[in-house]
Amino acid sequence: MSAVAQIFSERTGWTLAMRSFAVWLALMAAESVNGAFREAFLVRSMGQVQARQLSFGLSLVILLSLAILFIKWIDTSLRHRLLAIGAFWAILTVCFEVVLGRLILGASWSAILSDYDVTRGGLMAFGIVFMIFLPLLARRLRCGQV
Repeated sequence: MSAVAQIFSERTGWTLAMRSFAVWLALMAAESVNGAFREAFLVRSMGQVQARQLSFGLSLVILLSLAILFIKWIDTSLRHRLLAIGAFWAILTVCFEVVLGRLILGASWSAILSDYDVTRGGLMAFGIVFMIFLPLLARRLRCGQV
């Protein structure tokens, strides 16, 4: 059994998993609004590359703000659980991006993968790493511990 699955398999882990999933849904809702804002307003005024860069920075602020807001509700201060939650969020986010890109927006695999390719200007790889450490960072900033 993987470390993430083991942490979420305990009775209290089930509550932790459900709360973590609920917060992730809020994160993705906010990210979807950010993406819609980027496409509707920023791309027209500054071009695709600069709009993506600005939107990425805004995304980090949004994610961190929401994580700080909800981290006490998730209710764990254990480092390994916070990292497991971050890994859980990262995996769900990649799945969300693929499903949204391929099935809803009809993007090619090349277009989806380019978002993760740093050599082609993609920033999603950094975002996924950030997501892994997000619960740990939020807990430290909100509660001063971990």
